[in-house]
Amino acid sequence: MSKIIEEGENIGKHYEKQDKFINLLLLHPNQSKYRSAMLAGYAVKSLEKRVPALMKDKKFLTRLAERRKEVEEAVNVNVDKVAQEYARIAFLDPANYYKFTQDGGIEVSKSYSIDMRPIAEIEEARSGKGANGKNLVKLKFYNKMDALKSLRDMLGYDKPTKHAVAGVIGTEQGLSQKGIESAIIGLLGGITQTPIAETVDSTPE
Repeated sequence: MSKIIEEGENIGKHYEKQDKFINLLLLHPNQSKYRSAMLAGYAVKSLEKRVPALMKDKKFLTRLAERRKEVEEAVNVNVDKVAQEYARIAFLDPANYYKFTQDGGIEVSKSYSIDMRPIAEIEEARSGKGANGKNLVKLKFYNKMDALKSLRDMLGYDKPTKHAVAGVIGTEQGLSQKGIESAIIGLLGGITQTPIAETVDSTPE
């Protein structure tokens, strides 16, 4: 009887570690899986075999998928909503927030008529002193290029084309210089320049 209880306790501890490991994988997707397993309580000397085995285990992967689904439902998040938020930032038109006046000034749109969600920061400032001073509003938007990159990654737009992959493989078989250039262009087609944050200083109406 005591042996059965002991085995039951071991199974309980086993799944407790798995649950912690799963939660850490979801909380820190960019963190090393080995570090997550170690923080979950797995022995360091067993990580080299334990982690790859778990990541290939169908039951474990099913539990991971189910837990991810639970989290998504709890916070009401799905792929469509995430993509929409990225698109809102990536395709933001600054003209919706301000416009240039005929005298060279800047006129800000009314806050009730604009979408505030793509705005990362709103800061009040003051230009000048005394009666000649003006109240300013400083808007800082989320990085459009970062959002666009994330959106492209989600939709798989940056995956190498079959033509580009075939071209690179073909270099081992004596592909022409023109073919090599074509393959490289295909592989690098999604690269963008370093993003620059967009900041607007303007005077409200």
